Amino acid sequence: MRTEPEERQSIDEQITPFKERSVMRLNLPNKPYRWGFKVFTRAGRPKIFFDDWLSSVELVVHLKEIGYDCVGTIRQNHPSGCELMEEKKMKRFRLGHIDWRVEKLTEVCLVRWYDNKAVTLVSYYVAVEPKDTCRCLNSSDKKYVEIETPAVIKEYNKYMGGVD
Repeated sequence: MRTEPEERQSIDEQITPFKERSVMRLNLPNKPYRWGFKVFTRAGRPKIFFDDWLSSVELVVHLKEIGYDCVGTIRQNHPSGCELMEEKKMKRFRLGHIDWRVEKLTEVCLVRWYDNKAVTLVSYYVAVEPKDTCRCLNSSDKKYVEIETPAVIKEYNKYMGGVD
């Protein structure tokens, strides 16, 4: 059976329940199914969304070359050759501060956004504009404030929840 790919996809880990003996079986006490195999799952959507476990700038460039659009969180130390503002410096600014860069050759965009901590995303097809607003709890004041959210954050949050 062959299916046509959908518009957006997310990749995440998932537990396949299994209670029999196996070397590959895991015990994860905080999950709904405690015993089973940990597998990586693609939930259909032809744009790919992934977390920082497997993302890198090189992966986004490769997926762009073979025709896939993607968005992924990336670890703070992963953006090789790209200087984004450090989290310590971003704390001095207000919540919702955005720092971003676009690589000239590959047109890959790196965005670092400060909510209650810095989040770094890498994307090829979506960047900062159009900005949106969201309500966020300010950890120092314990009050909700309206902050700017880049388009890449909104896109990632909207479609990443397909697996869990």
